[in-house]
Amino acid sequence: MPSLITRKTNLPEHVVQFCRYLRAKGFNCGPTEETEVLRLLTDYTPEKVSSFQHLLGAVLVKNKDQFLRFPALFQTYWTELQKAEDGKVAEQSVSKPQRRQGAPTLRELKDWLFNGRQTPEEEEIALFSAAEVFTRKDFSTFRQEEVKDMLSILRRFARLLANQQVRRNVSAHRPGRLDLRRTIRQSARQGGDITAFRWKKPKLSPQRITIFCDVSKSMDLYVRFLLQFLYGFHRVSTRMETFVFGTSLTRVSPALHQQAFTASLQQLGELVPDWSGGTNIGKSLATFRQDYGQQYLGRRTTVIILSDGWDQGAADLLDAQLNYLKGHCKKLIWINPLAGRPGYRPETVAMRTALPYVDWLGSAHNVDSLIQLVQELGADQYRVA
Repeated sequence: MPSLITRKTNLPEHVVQFCRYLRAKGFNCGPTEETEVLRLLTDYTPEKVSSFQHLLGAVLVKNKDQFLRFPALFQTYWTELQKAEDGKVAEQSVSKPQRRQGAPTLRELKDWLFNGRQTPEEEEIALFSAAEVFTRKDFSTFRQEEVKDMLSILRRFARLLANQQVRRNVSAHRPGRLDLRRTIRQSARQGGDITAFRWKKPKLSPQRITIFCDVSKSMDLYVRFLLQFLYGFHRVSTRMETFVFGTSLTRVSPALHQQAFTASLQQLGELVPDWSGGTNIGKSLATFRQDYGQQYLGRRTTVIILSDGWDQGAADLLDAQLNYLKGHCKKLIWINPLAGRPGYRPETVAMRTALPYVDWLGSAHNVDSLIQLVQELGADQYRVA
């Protein structure tokens, strides 16, 4: 049989390999379809092989010819795979993902992500397979020996999320990515028969993002992770501006566009005069309003403030600047790393001042919370005027 049918260790790897097998048979299924299948499998685990076949076919089949050929190809692939493996292991790999004893270490996770596995589809699979290892762990609790590995993983994770965030799906006339929802709706209007497939394609979003990141002393435990995340986003998004602030404001977007993150860090060190110092949010936002407001605000701009809200400035100045931002942007988001802690309440003066103006308050204490932020931005794209 073709060399594409070989033993793998878990279901995500088998999905990737099966898609490659189909591509060799003339199917048009790439990383986008593979990722969509994996997302479905995170919410639904088929109990029968037939259910698994129907799930794969719903995403990977694009036309009538493929629809007719798919059952035989599915049967051939998974039957040969069972012959190559122990029967019990093969049955488990088809029906549900396997779980290893104990969570892999960050070093193992980094090796899986970067050691000879550089294609986008393999990065996606690695992140789906290992996300539960680190996504819920608070950034402030990482041991020093774990930090370096975690930071490199976070940069790659940010780029993958940014690729998803800057796109939205629109209807397409040519065969490509199957729009299952519209296909089913169309068939329902015709008595349940599928007479034609509906397709969708990605379209660049017009949304712009302006970010203010607090680099004062109280944010030290989180800033090193947040900057890695912002760097990953800047490597993909061209509609993003980033400012950092302590007692003063500094635009750092050019530094985050550097090819290497080490170069970005060096430039950031030269640009920011008050790193790990005090905090004056109102004064910093006033500087932005005076120097950059007309350029980086607008009805399609989402403003994000990353800060724990421990502010030494005057509350009335902060109130005036937040009122200005609220009136000159599409949406105002405040991300507070402390908001992820059990029992957190926004009781500082700055947070009480900000709440009336904030459209969405989230945390940024772990990867899960950053994913929630990206999902919030992604959902907001569909409300763009």
